[in-house]
Order: sequence, then C-alpha cells, then structure tokens
Amino acid sequence: MAKRSVAVGNGIDPSNHSVTHEEAASTIRSLLFVLALSVPVAWSQSQPPPPALSADLPRYYFKTPAAELAARADLDKALAQLGEFKGEINSAKQLLSALQTYDGIQILSAKHEGYLHLVCSRNRKDPACEADEKLESDVDAKTAFLAPEILAIPEDVCTHS
Repeated sequence: MAKRSVAVGNGIDPSNHSVTHEEAASTIRSLLFVLALSVPVAWSQSQPPPPALSADLPRYYFKTPAAELAARADLDKALAQLGEFKGEINSAKQLLSALQTYDGIQILSAKHEGYLHLVCSRNRKDPACEADEKLESDVDAKTAFLAPEILAIPEDVCTHS
C-alpha cells in the first residue's frame, strides 16, 4: 500500500512526516469519538437539574389527609347504595339507576385513588400507600357483582314496549 503524504499546514515539511490516508482517517474518527463523548457530559454539567414533579393536592384533590379520609364517607355511601341493587336489577329504570350510581362511584374512587397515589409517591412509607391499595380492592369487591348481574338480565327486560 502506497503512503500518501498529508500536509498539515503548519510549515512542517510533509516529506519528513508522512501519514497514510487510513492513519489520518483513524485519528480523525478517534478525535470525533472523544469529542462526541465529552459534549453530553459538558452539557449536562452546565444545565440545572430538572425540577421535581409535584401536584397541587389541595387544589385538585383534598385540602388535607383528614379531609380525604372524611370524604370517603361519600364513597362508602355510594357503594352501599349500589349494593342495594344486588339481585334487584329487573327493569331498565333500575339498570339505569345502578349504572349512574356506579359511574358516581368511579368518579369518587378515582379522586381518592389519585390523591392517595400521589401522596404515596412522595413518601413510600406514608400510610396513604396502604390505604390506596385497600381502597381500590374494597371498591372492586363491592362493585364486582354488577357485571355478572347485568349480563344475566333477560333481553326483553331492557327493551322499550
């Protein structure tokens, strides 16, 4: 393989410092690689860390943990109201009422679960973590009867005459 001279432009006689084209390309690739590695490090050191994510819990959920706990009474009341439909959905009107109650439960439980989840994400040792899991399983258990009951409704019950 023939050597090719590369003039450096600094007044050095290229005949005394000959470099092959492959050697020059390899050196350039090495320099570009080092440069590419150093740019993200320099950039990340010059940027401030991103702010921690937070939610305005009192604004969007409940003012205090005690307020959330007190508001669970509304959820419990709605769950009890839905429980009254167990075995009693035998008309379109009752089905509509049951579904409206269920919809209200979903809205209430989502607010509680969202609040508890966010509180728990701030501190994994907070009692809200356990309360979140318990609340979700409680709602699921108390609403589980609804789907099979709806599926068991005879078709003629829900048709208009």
